[in-house]
Amino acid sequence: MTRILVVDDEAQNRYLLEVLFTSEGLEVEWASNGREALVAARRRSPDLVISDILMPEMDGFLLCREMKADAALRRIPFVFYTATYTDAEDERVALEAGGDLFLRKPAEPDVLLAEVRRLLGAGEAGERIDRESDLAAEVAFLRQHDRVQAKKLDKRHHELQESEDRYRSYFRGSPVSILVAEEDGRLVDVNPAACRLSGYAAAELLGANLSLLLGEGGPDEPLRLVAEPGLEAGRSSSWTLRRKDGVRRNVALTAIRLDDDRILAFCEDVTERSRAEEAMQRANADLEKRVLERTEQLERANRELEAFTTSVSHDLREPLVALEGYSRLLEQGSADRLDAESRQNIDGIRRNARQMSDLVSSLLALSKAGQQELQVGPIDMQRLAGKVVEEVVTEAERRNTDVTLHPLPAAEGDVRLVRQVFAHLVGNALKFSSRKPRRTIEIGSRQVGSDTAWFVRDDGIGFEPGEANRIFGVFERLHHDRAFEGTGIGLALVRRIVERHGGRVWAEGSPGAGATFWFTLGSPGG
Repeated sequence: MTRILVVDDEAQNRYLLEVLFTSEGLEVEWASNGREALVAARRRSPDLVISDILMPEMDGFLLCREMKADAALRRIPFVFYTATYTDAEDERVALEAGGDLFLRKPAEPDVLLAEVRRLLGAGEAGERIDRESDLAAEVAFLRQHDRVQAKKLDKRHHELQESEDRYRSYFRGSPVSILVAEEDGRLVDVNPAACRLSGYAAAELLGANLSLLLGEGGPDEPLRLVAEPGLEAGRSSSWTLRRKDGVRRNVALTAIRLDDDRILAFCEDVTERSRAEEAMQRANADLEKRVLERTEQLERANRELEAFTTSVSHDLREPLVALEGYSRLLEQGSADRLDAESRQNIDGIRRNARQMSDLVSSLLALSKAGQQELQVGPIDMQRLAGKVVEEVVTEAERRNTDVTLHPLPAAEGDVRLVRQVFAHLVGNALKFSSRKPRRTIEIGSRQVGSDTAWFVRDDGIGFEPGEANRIFGVFERLHHDRAFEGTGIGLALVRRIVERHGGRVWAEGSPGAGATFWFTLGSPGG
C-alpha cells in the first residue's frame, strides 16, 4: 500500500490530512517535527513526504535538505505544505532545498489529492534530486535559509508585539476587573478596573494572594472553580469581594486556566443587580401572597354572589308568579263585571309580570355565564347555527324572512354557551328587522388577521356608528320604541360568553341600513 509521511507540529493539521489520504486508500504515518520525521523515514521509507515548515527542533527546510542529502531517501517526492511561509522567496528556498512541490494552506482537497497523485504516479523524483551537493552550495543554502528564518522571525516578533499592545490596550481599558494569578493564588497582573473595584493600588495587589480580595477558605479557595477536575472551564460563580475599606461587594467571578497554568479571572460587580434581584424576589413573593389573598376574596365573593343571585331569583319569581296568578283569578272570577279598561289594566299587570320574570331569567343567565366552568370541545359551527335558526325563527316568521347560512368553519369552545351567542344574535336580527315586509338575515364567517370571525347580519333599522361601543352594555338599549321588547341584557350576555372564550365581539351598522354583529373565539379560559 502506498504510504505517506505527514510532518506537522499541529495535531489538528495532521488529523485532517490523515482523514483525507486514508479516505483515498493511502496509508498514513505522521511525525510532529523534522527530527522525528527523519528517524521515521530512515526506519521505513515512505512513498511521499508532505511537511509543514515552521516546526520545533528541525524545520521543514532542514528536513528536506537532510533527506535529499541521504542516498536512500533523496528520490522520495517531498511536498511543502505551509500557512506561515507563503512569500515567493520562501517558495524559492523550499524548491532550492530539494522540494518537489510548494503548496500554501489551506489547499482545496481535490487540488491537494491531484498533486499528490501526480507525484506518486511520476515515480522517483527528477533531476533536482541528483544535483551535486558541495560545501559551497550547502553554505549558500544555509545562508539563505537563515535569512528567510530571520525575516520570518522578525515578522512574527512584530506581529506578537502588535498583539501584545492590543492585549494591553484591552486589558487596561476593560470596564471589567481582570486579575491574573499564579496557580497558588499569587497575583501577577491586575487592570485599572480591578483597582477601582477593590480600592487597592496595583502595587498593593501585585504579589499578594487572591484571597486578599476573595474568599475566607484559605489562599487557594477562589481558584478551586478551575483547579478541581470535572468543573466546567470558564464558568461564572458568585463570590463576595472584600474592598480595602472593608466594604463587601457581590461579584460574578469567571476564571480560566491558561496554557501556562496561570489563572485569568474576570470580576464583575453585581452588587446592585443582586440587590435588585432580591428586591424583585421579595416583591414577587409579596405579590404572590396578595394574589392568593385576592383570589380567595374573589372566590368568596363569587360564591356569595351566586348564592345571592339564586336567592333573588327565587324571591323575585315567587311574587311575580303569584301576581300573574291573582290577575288570572280576578279576570276569571269577575269576567261579567269587568269593563274594557279594567281588562286592559289586568293585561298590563300580566304583561309587566312576564317582562319582569324574563329580566330575572336574563340576569341569572348573565351571572351563570361568568361563573360556570367551561366544557371545551370541538364545535360544528355550521350544524349549530342551522339548529339555532330552526329553533329561533318561527314558522310564521319564515314566510317573510330569507335566511342565508354560508359554510362555517369548525371551532373550539363550550357548545352550550356558543349556542346562546347565535341564539341572541339571530333573535336580535329578527327583532330589529321585524318592521320590513320582507327581511334578510345572513350568517357567515371571514378571516380577520389570524382569527376566524363569525357574523350575523340583518337589514333592519340599524344604529348610529358612534353607539357601537354602548350596545353590549347591561341594560343598554339604543331603541326605546315599545315595538322592540327586550331586557337589555342579551348582547351583554353575548359579550361575556365570547370573552370567556378569549375572543372579542363588535358591531357595525348605520341607521336604516341594518347591522352586523361579529365575534371571535380565542383560547377559552375560566
